[in-house]
Amino acid sequence: MFRIKEYTAYAKRCDAKAPQAQKQEILKSIEQKYNAEFEKQYTALLSNGKAFAEDNKLRVNWN
Repeated sequence: MFRIKEYTAYAKRCDAKAPQAQKQEILKSIEQKYNAEFEKQYTALLSNGKAFAEDNKLRVNWN
């Protein structure tokens, strides 16, 4: 839920044509807060997808 507020703050700064440094500050904050958890979830999803594909004999290009 907090990400929505952060992205809204970013969008408002974009709409107001705020300096790039202010917008970058928000983006950096979002990345620092959420990137590690995103990577963890993405890795788990990919792992589960590969297991599913193998179990069901699905040919998938993972590149």
